[in-house]
Amino acid sequence: MTQDFPRIPSYVIFDEVGRRRYRVGAPTRNDPDAHYDWSADNSREIDSGLIRKADSMAELAGLIGVAPDVLEETLSRWNGMCASKKDDDFGRPSGTMMKIQRPPFYAGEVWPVVSNTQGGPRPRPAPAHRRRRRQP
Repeated sequence: MTQDFPRIPSYVIFDEVGRRRYRVGAPTRNDPDAHYDWSADNSREIDSGLIRKADSMAELAGLIGVAPDVLEETLSRWNGMCASKKDDDFGRPSGTMMKIQRPPFYAGEVWPVVSNTQGGPRPRPAPAHRRRRRQP
């Protein structure tokens, strides 16, 4: 069996306003030896190539292997939802939506991650009526 995941990796796309606003990544981990401090303005990640930078959306599309017209359509749709303050796709709160319009533009890969839960959720104790039946 061959599996095909055409949308992995996905990409987080943002502009210069978004880059300056906050850290795009905040890695979490349960391994104290796997430590990474994300830079406050994302500049170290851009310099290292972790985040790709382009002066136009068409150039960014080329860097991430996406058809330029598809990326432009996606951007246009997103900016329209930002203007209407309504995320028709995922119901994102309007206060968290920002137009992507001021170059340079940036893209970072997003990959699915599985966390190791060491056994899963904690079970609830048995209800009181079940505990009473088990007692002599």
